[in-house]
Amino acid sequence: MTLTISPQMRVVAALGGVAALGLAVFMFTMGRPSAGAPQASLATIKPLHPIRKPGAHGTLRANAPVRPRVARVKQKATPKTVTAKPVVLLPGLPPEVAAALRKHELVVVSLFDPQARVDQISLAEASAGAKAARAGFVPLDVLRQRQAGALMRQLGVLPDPAVLVYRRPGDLVARFDGFADRDTVAQAVANAATSTS
Repeated sequence: MTLTISPQMRVVAALGGVAALGLAVFMFTMGRPSAGAPQASLATIKPLHPIRKPGAHGTLRANAPVRPRVARVKQKATPKTVTAKPVVLLPGLPPEVAAALRKHELVVVSLFDPQARVDQISLAEASAGAKAARAGFVPLDVLRQRQAGALMRQLGVLPDPAVLVYRRPGDLVARFDGFADRDTVAQAVANAATSTS
């Protein structure tokens, strides 16, 4: 039996062979960088999903010793100690007023008689005014010599109720003989604060 191939089939077979040879050469040359191409121009291919190795990232291997995790403790920076300047006050102030002036720049002092109803209202208003103005507050009972005696020696006879506003180091900046409401007290503290700055 003889096999005869038509001329058209020979051309198709020849073209197929040339195409296969061209494809093989193309694949061979694309897989290797050419000598003239710099390495930086070739991009590295990053995998879409990282590949985990067995036994890493929490996966235990058989017969592998378990190591306990040791937490790292951050050491706190030692704060710098700031030495505050001692507050120097004027002499002759009642101890309660002096203590309040060490903590606050401005202090409201309310003189009251605990037996008088109007004095109790004045005391509450003075306290509210000092709180609104963020000043210190000291209530002084006029019936107790130890509390009000120092102010009486310094200022003379004081009526009750009375409201005094002191500024550090112990200067009297406002005085209200009789009843003073919270707004009046707060305004007096605000005025004293603006006159210092």
